[in-house]
Amino acid sequence: MGRTVPLRPDAARRVAEHLTAAAPGHPWEGVRFSAAWGSRDALDATLVRPALVAE
Repeated sequence: MGRTVPLRPDAARRVAEHLTAAAPGHPWEGVRFSAAWGSRDALDATLVRPALVAE
């Protein structure tokens, strides 16, 4: 799940209902994601199973 701005709590709950945690061995396991372009600050990421794609 990607996003550009933080979701409001009610929207986050609605999205979370459609997500399933990734199984061990996910291809991005151990990858660090930056908070912004050129930033050294890392985000805490929760990997999910890619079963649903929406824009």
